[in-house]
Amino acid sequence: MLYLISILVLILGVVLLWWLPKVEFLSKRGLTKKDREKIKNKWQEIKMLLAGTNNHEHRAAVIEADKLLDFIMKKKNFIGDSFGNRLNSNKSRIYDLNKVWWAHKLRNQLVHEVEHKIVLGEARKAVDIFGKAIRNLGGNI
Repeated sequence: MLYLISILVLILGVVLLWWLPKVEFLSKRGLTKKDREKIKNKWQEIKMLLAGTNNHEHRAAVIEADKLLDFIMKKKNFIGDSFGNRLNSNKSRIYDLNKVWWAHKLRNQLVHEVEHKIVLGEARKAVDIFGKAIRNLGGNI
């Protein structure tokens, strides 16, 4: 009988270890007060870049917003060794996954393609998408 109880407790423990990280209200604990302040300050910088008058500032706004979302995913213990892997392994926790992928691909083009230019509307759209995902993960922007 004791053996059966031990097995049931072990199974329950494994199920809880799998399930608890998926519960959104518990996963919001991954951000400390210091993290939230850092996120808020970085978001203000991103908004200032987006309000800038040249292409380099708009480009930087998209790249920084992508980095900020990645920072939050790491703090929330998303599984994966890259931004893309973290997105794929936590699909249910990301607001509008397809749009986030679009914004991340735009960021990759900006970083890896020498001649890629960005227009203000495209930059605003990408930053808005990153912002919604950040808010959904508990970022106070």
